[in-house]
Amino acid sequence: MKELEILVYSEQPFGDKIGIPEDTRVEINERLSLNIKRQLPGLDLEDLILNLDETEEEIHYQYTKLTQSCRKLCVMWYASEQALEAERDFYSTTVQDAPALFGDDAVKIHYHLESFVLLARSAMDVATGVIHKRLPYELKKNSYDSFNSLIKDLSKVDPKPEIAVYFEDLKKDPKSWVSIISDSTKGRSLRDKLAHQTDFPLDYAELNPPSEKESPIVWLDKENWLPLESFVNTLREGVIEGFMELEAECCSSKP
Repeated sequence: MKELEILVYSEQPFGDKIGIPEDTRVEINERLSLNIKRQLPGLDLEDLILNLDETEEEIHYQYTKLTQSCRKLCVMWYASEQALEAERDFYSTTVQDAPALFGDDAVKIHYHLESFVLLARSAMDVATGVIHKRLPYELKKNSYDSFNSLIKDLSKVDPKPEIAVYFEDLKKDPKSWVSIISDSTKGRSLRDKLAHQTDFPLDYAELNPPSEKESPIVWLDKENWLPLESFVNTLREGVIEGFMELEAECCSSKP
C-alpha cells in the first residue's frame, strides 16, 4: 500500500514550496539526463520499491527507510519554520540596533535551529540506506548509512557520473547546503561542529548600513556567513533538491 501521500505528507508539507517546481525539475532533468516526475520527494522511489522483484522482507526494509527519511524531511522543514518564527518573535521585542539574545528566547531559537541542521543531515543519512541499493552504479560498500560516505564513494565511480560532479561542485562552495551538513573541502561541516564541538553560531550584524539595525546571521566558519533566512532556505530547499536528484538517479533507466 502506498503510504507517503497519506501517512507521511500533509496537504502542504513544505509550505508553499512543494518539492521541486516544474521549471526546476525540467532544468535538472536536462542537465543530468534524469526524469524527475513528481513534485514531492520519495514518490517516484516509492513506485519503484513497491514493484521490485525482491523478497517481502527486502521490500519492507527499503520502504521503511524511504518513509522514515521522508518524514524526517517534513520534521526538518517544521523545525526551520519554528526557528524563523521564534527569531522573529524575539526580534520584534528587542532593541534592534543591539539585539541581546539570552534566556528563554535563546533556548527556543537555538533549539529549533540546531534541530533543523541535525535533522537535515539525518534525513539524508536515513535516505542513503535505501538510495544506495537502487543507484545504477557499483559502489565501494554493500551498505551505507552515511550521506557523506555515499557522496564520497560516488566520486570514485569510473566513469564519474554527473550526480557525483553535482555534489563535488557543491562541496567546493562553503555556503552550499552540502557543505553545511557534510565535510567540506575546508574542514568540518557546521553539522559536525554542532554534534561535537559547539552550539549554534547565531549572531547579529548590520547588513544594510546606515540602517543602524542589526539582523540575524549564521556563521558557517571563521570567514563565511549567511543571513538567517538565506541560511534556512539554502539548507532546507537544497536538501530536498539533493534528495530528489538522487531519487531520480535511482529511478533512471540508464545503465
